Amino acid sequence: MLWGLLSGDTGNWAEAVETALAGGSTHLLAFNEPDYSGQANLGYAEAATGYLTYMQPYASKAKLVSPAVTNGGDPMGLTWLSNFISACSSCTIDAVAIHWYNGGDAAAFKEYMAKAYTAGGNRPLWITEFEASGTDEEQAAFLTEVMAWMDETDYIERYAYFMVSDGNLVSGSSLSSLGSTYATST
Repeated sequence: MLWGLLSGDTGNWAEAVETALAGGSTHLLAFNEPDYSGQANLGYAEAATGYLTYMQPYASKAKLVSPAVTNGGDPMGLTWLSNFISACSSCTIDAVAIHWYNGGDAAAFKEYMAKAYTAGGNRPLWITEFEASGTDEEQAAFLTEVMAWMDETDYIERYAYFMVSDGNLVSGSSLSSLGSTYATST
């Protein structure tokens, strides 16, 4: 992933890409939460220019994945994504990355992903970060429902829970109860 457009992000990008491709990587991801000031913090026009400069040259060597937007409200999230897609109309975008941090409402999750698919120009979705909230039982119910739905939904290409750490999917070196739910639901 090209995290952002700061010199620390772009300075060794070409070298990092070549190393990744030589190692068998087949996809490159753009900018982490550019719609959020605490992350890559990019305007959609700036992100489109950066995408054309740093991502587009690899379109013939790897599949290219859009910036991973938050599920924040307007002007973030899907509004930012729609504006980026319009501003980057000459870009190769093979899939759209989405993050979800709005708790354990499975119906809202599904509705948001359907809207994300449309906002992303009907490209496959990669839900590169999502998590549940609530009690252990509520989180397990959310995961069980949304993971089954994602597995059955043609436009959901990939997904990954955020993140594995002690107390989050694992307890010490073993799966936690929620980790077991995640493992058996995939």
